[in-house]
Amino acid sequence: MVETVSYTIAPIIYYFTLYSLFGWVLENVHSFFTRGIFLKPNFLRGPFKPMYGFAPVLLAYIISPQTNWALALFLCFLIPTVIEYVSGLFLERLSQKKWWDYSEIRLNIQGHICLTYSLCWIFFHLYVFTFYIQK
Repeated sequence: MVETVSYTIAPIIYYFTLYSLFGWVLENVHSFFTRGIFLKPNFLRGPFKPMYGFAPVLLAYIISPQTNWALALFLCFLIPTVIEYVSGLFLERLSQKKWWDYSEIRLNIQGHICLTYSLCWIFFHLYVFTFYIQK
């Protein structure tokens, strides 16, 4: 069952920071196993990827225990994907550099998002809501 966080600032900051750190770890572990490099370049200094913090916080406010499961799955797909796409466009325009590129993966949009990783978001966020984010 998917639950929402209480509507105070402390849990928002906590979950945002926790999942931004977790995203940094996840990306670097993936980089290590796919390219043999643990510390891949990062737009921000330090172990922090805000893109991974925004989606769980937004989803926690949108999805409730009463949310239809199909809608919850769709939102776990859509919201992180939109955040990833907007983040990719913003960072590329701001820094004149593409920080990730899915161009070689089938079914991508401008290399910023692809269906494969968007489907992974569903499972990642369902796991997060099931085991970590509580009311």
